[in-house]
Amino acid sequence: MPNYLSLVEVARRLGLSETVVQDMLNHGWLTAKKRNGISFLDGHQEYRARFILALRAEKTLNDRQISFVLAEQEPPFSFQQVDSILARM
Repeated sequence: MPNYLSLVEVARRLGLSETVVQDMLNHGWLTAKKRNGISFLDGHQEYRARFILALRAEKTLNDRQISFVLAEQEPPFSFQQVDSILARM
């Protein structure tokens, strides 16, 4: 599958455990394709995961706030819009 990396590889590239990436999938923040029982994410999903990590680290958002921001904002994601999006919450 071109342009796809396994969940394990994405977690490694992000410096995370597989559990953290799986948690993002469980929240519905990321989507994966399964092949032969292995979950794969495309490059856009890795970009989205990086944005989620930044929302947690730099904006200190909770899961509910992250879900709201992701539902309201389309890629390319922008930190400049996050505060105005949260104001509508």
